[in-house]
Amino acid sequence: VWKGKRRIKGVAIRTKPKGVYKLRKVRRRSVATKRVRHTGEAHDELEIDEAIDAFTQALAMEDRPDLNNALGMAYLHRGEVGSALPHLAKAVEQAKVFTTEEHQAMRQHFVGGLATAYELADQVANAVRTLDDAASTWPDAVDLRLQRAQLLMSSCRLDEGLAAYRELIDESRLDADRAEAAQAIVDSAVAFRDSEEEASVF
Repeated sequence: VWKGKRRIKGVAIRTKPKGVYKLRKVRRRSVATKRVRHTGEAHDELEIDEAIDAFTQALAMEDRPDLNNALGMAYLHRGEVGSALPHLAKAVEQAKVFTTEEHQAMRQHFVGGLATAYELADQVANAVRTLDDAASTWPDAVDLRLQRAQLLMSSCRLDEGLAAYRELIDESRLDADRAEAAQAIVDSAVAFRDSEEEASVF
């Protein structure tokens, strides 16, 4: 990886749930033993353009789901959702082979990022489909199920959104604060639906 005219002999790549990446200097390793770390703290050691260059070069050496997700999220951070989607979708597909328990949080993170990108690209049907599949695969993944409920509500699929929130509440999958917030959303949406107020866009 190159930064200006100075070569960084090795990098470890870390991601955070919000898709911010850190590249830090490490001792040089062979290509086969370089590892991508998908947890850790965000850092601004490299600008996003340089991060994209780094991930692109890493992918040229080894095509892996964590690298594809990292590159996709970097593009998304730069506002290039069209460039992000192929990499995020590929990461989700590639990660399906990782079936052990220790890899499920990583896979869920990839799926959440892909659904977010679909939503930003106004591909709501794809976003909903992605989160529907996730709910079937990981019924205990509360964050993904909340993301699905919020997406349904924001895309004017009120009854489906209310049902998604109610399922989470009834199944007692939310902590006290989240359950209270979800119930408030349900109550407010039902009150508005049952009122005589006309909807408005602003």
